Amino acid sequence: MELQKETAKKALIEIEDVLKYAIAVMNTPVGDVSKTHKLCQEYSETTGEMSSSVRFKMPDKLAAMEKIIKIMGWYAPEKQEHQFTGDNPIIVHMNPIVSTPPPNPRRAEA
Repeated sequence: MELQKETAKKALIEIEDVLKYAIAVMNTPVGDVSKTHKLCQEYSETTGEMSSSVRFKMPDKLAAMEKIIKIMGWYAPEKQEHQFTGDNPIIVHMNPIVSTPPPNPRRAEA
């Protein structure tokens, strides 16, 4: 029982760390990132005869937002509506091993 509590506590800390990181990504403007910043993933300098440039790359803000939404359970299930008309039902085969669907027995009779 004590081991379960300890494992749950560690998992909670890890989730909190992920949330803190994702929130930092969302709230940090790219202009605030330097080559020593914790969110700087790539840094490059280019110097030419007429100009020079500095490039910083940081984590994707949209991906960070999606991670927060997923962890917090804010994704609502998508509602799907289906309407069928006619005499022929639609058959969906969900077996990923089968590369082609099996033949439709109704078509074989025709």
